[in-house]
Amino acid sequence: MDEVISAELPDPIRFLKLYSVVTKYMIHGPCGFDKDGYLIYRRRNMGITYKINGVDVDNRFVVPYNPMLLMKYQAHINLEFGPDHVTASIRNVQTQKNGGQDVDEIKQFYDCRYLAPCESAWRLFAFDIHHKWPSVQQLIFHFPGKQNLLFTDHDKIPEIIEKNKYNDTMFTTWMRANLKFPHGNQLLYSEFPNHFVYLRDSQEWVPRQKGFSIGRLIFIQVGWGEIFYLRLLLNVQRGCKSFESIRTIDGVVYDSFKAACNALGLLSDDQEFINAIKETTELSSDFQLRQLFVTLLASNSMNKPELVWRDTWRLLADDILYYRRRELQLQELVMTEEELKVLCLIEVEKLLQMNGRSLKDYSQMPFPNQDLVSHFSNSMIMNEMNYDVDQLREEHDANLDKLTDEQKLIYERIIDTVANKRPRFFFVYGFGGTRKTFLSRLLSFCLRSEWRIILNVASSGIASLLLPNGRTAHSLFCIPIELNEEYVCSIKKES
Repeated sequence: MDEVISAELPDPIRFLKLYSVVTKYMIHGPCGFDKDGYLIYRRRNMGITYKINGVDVDNRFVVPYNPMLLMKYQAHINLEFGPDHVTASIRNVQTQKNGGQDVDEIKQFYDCRYLAPCESAWRLFAFDIHHKWPSVQQLIFHFPGKQNLLFTDHDKIPEIIEKNKYNDTMFTTWMRANLKFPHGNQLLYSEFPNHFVYLRDSQEWVPRQKGFSIGRLIFIQVGWGEIFYLRLLLNVQRGCKSFESIRTIDGVVYDSFKAACNALGLLSDDQEFINAIKETTELSSDFQLRQLFVTLLASNSMNKPELVWRDTWRLLADDILYYRRRELQLQELVMTEEELKVLCLIEVEKLLQMNGRSLKDYSQMPFPNQDLVSHFSNSMIMNEMNYDVDQLREEHDANLDKLTDEQKLIYERIIDTVANKRPRFFFVYGFGGTRKTFLSRLLSFCLRSEWRIILNVASSGIASLLLPNGRTAHSLFCIPIELNEEYVCSIKKES
């Protein structure tokens, strides 16, 4: 038992590593078991102590452990030997009653399932086991020509198009039903299933003969754009006979479903967001103002973001000229309002892209004209070149002498390869704590101080945070989180 469980400090001369692990993980308050029936572990006075918090502790403070497990896992592993134990064996049982055959107790349990008399009678008379009430009809809707098509992997595209060219959907047949049945003109799309039945085989709505059903429009998130406003209109527009009639208000056909919603007063005023941005200028930086504007855009909180942009863009772009002067070291630099507006839109676009969105997702918002500011034509290059070179050079010089001989050899080989433009692949391997991240950071400082572009990529978010301007591979290269055989790389060759 002494070889399995120990409650003593090992000899620091003979077992130095074990002694350090025990003192690190297995020192505890006084413990032991006696009159309650538990074993008392051997705790000899061997003269071996360990100082913790200014107090010398001996074998009385050691939690029982197994030396082999402790050295392997180097963690707190308390191993106890209890007095109560059961010895069990598993074997095939043969008896005279079953003729020497093995007894499958699990099969016996399933074969002998018990049904009460009431349940047996219910099933014999073939009564319904469950019942759903009321009936709910899921109602689909879509843009013109944007309905879903069903096809197999082996179907050819021309055949799919020809097969579904004249196919109707539940939504389009609802419009045709309003032309055919006059009393349907008084019903909302969601009220239609209460008076009509949709026949999928013939793709048509026919008057309901009995019963009723509740219609429910499929859920659409606010951030999905125009399709959300189409759903909003379908909750108020009755007897629509075409897509144009859905966005027709008081005889006026609006250009978009959102504009029709605004004409009906279904959208709130954006003045509160304009006031919020103006009030925030007193306490926040211009960068934080742009973050606030992007948050409002990404959450689709504003009904007319273009109007909010028109009234607040000067506040959002207030620091653009200052930073451009500092970056170019041209204190006399002057920019037109149009250039400031474009540069501010570029900053907003960068923040949106960090959230997986773009200004192109908002049809009413202006998109920056890159021709007006050609040096911003490639946002990725500008982002990777936007560093304080002097500070990077100071960081590099201050840490270069801290490299070990082996690290310095790796550092010089990589720098030489880059300087001579020889494509190479390097794999730096080492245990945790061998300063691989330190070497990577130093290489970044050196190359970026020479105006070179370095992409620091890691497989996990925690690892990317340790690298200068580091990003995960999924974020930088747009790698899907869930991969299958159908996904392909979206990065073009030589892009």
